[in-house]
Amino acid sequence: MIYILYILFFTVLFLHEKGYIGFELRKRTFYFGSFFFIALFAFRGENVGGDTYEYCRYFMGKLSSTYGILGDNENIEIGFQWFCMLMNRICKTPFFFIFTSSILSLLPFILLVKRYSSMPNLTYFYILCSNFMNYVVNIETHIRQNISGAFIMMALLLFLQNGIKWNNKKNFVAILSFCVVAVYSHTTSYVLLPLLIIIILVPFKKIYSISMIVVAVIISLVFVDTITNLFVGLNFMLNPYEELGNITRYIESDTYGTSNKVLRLTHSLPIAFWTIYNVYKADDEENNNIFIKCMVIGTVVSIACGSFGMVFRMVFLYQLLGCVYIPKKIAQDKRALFVNLIPYVYLFYRIIVMVASSSNYDTDTHLLPYNFIWE
Repeated sequence: MIYILYILFFTVLFLHEKGYIGFELRKRTFYFGSFFFIALFAFRGENVGGDTYEYCRYFMGKLSSTYGILGDNENIEIGFQWFCMLMNRICKTPFFFIFTSSILSLLPFILLVKRYSSMPNLTYFYILCSNFMNYVVNIETHIRQNISGAFIMMALLLFLQNGIKWNNKKNFVAILSFCVVAVYSHTTSYVLLPLLIIIILVPFKKIYSISMIVVAVIISLVFVDTITNLFVGLNFMLNPYEELGNITRYIESDTYGTSNKVLRLTHSLPIAFWTIYNVYKADDEENNNIFIKCMVIGTVVSIACGSFGMVFRMVFLYQLLGCVYIPKKIAQDKRALFVNLIPYVYLFYRIIVMVASSSNYDTDTHLLPYNFIWE
């Protein structure tokens, strides 16, 4: 129920941002919404999220059946180990771990939203309403990856503010340092960072972006076996490299492995439609906006490679960044905004169905029921 209440809450806030309704907190809606957005993660109970409980045990220095003991498991990235060791010296409670990891994961994103989103609470609405993001973003099951993504967002924030100027050594060193820490926090950064550089350097055109999304949907429906075999072959090539073990070991996972399953149209089409509409409404300059480009790449890769669940985990950061920027024609036009929200109305309906079904409670994902840390 908390997810539904949150979505309705942010609906009221972004309608206020648009000017459809008004109240005294007009200038404070960003801070108001951001607080509640972070609170959903930072104050969640240790049993919310598939791996949260095991991460808490690891953080407290206890034996975790998944992650071993803090400081005694070479398979855990050194950056995450150092974070846990540092926070462990301050306080060892599950709440402190969940709270600090959530703040670290989300604060860079909040800063990007504050600076680059014309309707911040609509951005939060996008994320909370996207059923496919609930498992990864809203509950932060993948804490190591989210921390790594946070450092990438810190580097991106500095890059967008100042660029990379060789005469500004402090800024360059800071960006490079954030990227290095991201790499040492989670191995998905080996893929995310090179891809981000390509996104920054390669110009995008509206027709090409839309075509890529359409082709991605076709691939996910017609060439699923080919894509699956491609990942199996790629995994065979990468297996000898221990550094990539946290990626290659998922190839046979029931949740994230190759499945040969066609990505359901009910999953891919709403997001594909939303992305295409945003690209269509964006002008040429906006289509080369880093956030629109991230939206396109995140959508294309996650849909085209839908038969390998791990791919979504690797690129969800770009889908998250894609929610930041609202094209001017959508933000300023009531009809365009309404059309843009159609797929999210459907996604909201899916969340209502999910919450209403008892079969979704007490599962391995630990998405439902939601409880706060004090419950």
